[in-house]
Amino acid sequence: MPTQLRLTSIDAYHSLPTHSIRRKVLECLIKYGPHTCEELEHMLRMKHQTVSARIRELFEEHKLKDSGIRRKTESGRKAIVWSA
Repeated sequence: MPTQLRLTSIDAYHSLPTHSIRRKVLECLIKYGPHTCEELEHMLRMKHQTVSARIRELFEEHKLKDSGIRRKTESGRKAIVWSA
């Protein structure tokens, strides 16, 4: 039974609508201009892990780029400002 549970969990993971989340991230950057991951998290009300993973995917697909700008996060660290 544990093997079946594990396969069910894996199936559930692969069925997540990451393409729609990716689209939301991209549309937000197109509509509102360049933002950091943290800013997008707040705007879209999504977890860091969700947004950062979608940013990575969009970057690898050449749909996002590093704008060359850095802004401070809430923790005071500098973050990449992503551009569509």
